[in-house]
Amino acid sequence: MNTPPRDLSEAFHSHHHRIECYQGGWLFAELHAALPDRAAQYSWETRAAFGGIYVNGLAAVEDQQLPVPALIEYYEPKFPLAEAHTFYPAFDPNWIVFEDAYLIACAKPARLPTMPAKEQHQFSLRKYLDTYVGHPVHCPSRLDMSTQGLVIVSKRPESHGPLQKLFEQKKIQKSYLFLSHHAPSWNELHVDAPIGKSAAHPVLRAIEGSDAKAAATDFSLVQQHTFVDSAGTEHHGAFIRAQPRTGRTHQIRVHASAQSCPIVGDKFYGSVPFDCLGLLSYRLDFIHPIFDKPTTIELHQAVIPHWAKAAKL
Repeated sequence: MNTPPRDLSEAFHSHHHRIECYQGGWLFAELHAALPDRAAQYSWETRAAFGGIYVNGLAAVEDQQLPVPALIEYYEPKFPLAEAHTFYPAFDPNWIVFEDAYLIACAKPARLPTMPAKEQHQFSLRKYLDTYVGHPVHCPSRLDMSTQGLVIVSKRPESHGPLQKLFEQKKIQKSYLFLSHHAPSWNELHVDAPIGKSAAHPVLRAIEGSDAKAAATDFSLVQQHTFVDSAGTEHHGAFIRAQPRTGRTHQIRVHASAQSCPIVGDKFYGSVPFDCLGLLSYRLDFIHPIFDKPTTIELHQAVIPHWAKAAKL
């Protein structure tokens, strides 16, 4: 069931423009010539400051003379720049569910990238936490923009390496909850299926895709659940727990879809329409990298999204 939607453009938050230039010149002049109607709303200076313009793969934050040859890429937001503050969630200190002298665990909302994104660098959980702490934090792991839940970061240089090592050595147990419109016949299932790049699109992943690497996920049925999708259709689905044993891109989404239990709202891997991607990172278990003691971090009820509350985590 790793079948992408017919029009993948609906699943992305920006339009990708490619402009090949072989005569030199200036960046903003070339952008204006290729996309003349864009200048009526915002200047290219404003767009560059927001992010999303690249020359030969390098971010361009101001006008510049172009090398020869030059590949200009522009990731154009699907919303007016003036609405960015409403499209991306604003930081809320209540997102922070755990903090000590070395670590912060934060409940990332949907539609907020963990790190600065390809299409913009103004809004991200990492940037919010840099401001909250007062200096750059270290983020060894991230969630997809649409995925909600726990992200843990290191606040101090002496904990950066040890926390990174916990992730590299797979010593942090991550537990996710997702909602599927299909209730499985099994109570527990171990999926061991390699994941690589999909031929359908460079962003997508697929079982046995190109350069596939080992991927394993443990699934367990939490409870059956009846819900109504965003089109008004009722489904007798289920809440399912997922515990990834490896960390491949889109791993849970790909493995769930392959087992005929796609996650609701997943525009990449096929499911019923929903007002968000129904995937939540809700618990982390690990040995604290500095204090060397067992540590469990869980979301509290105030930050559990509406669709997951019925699971009674």
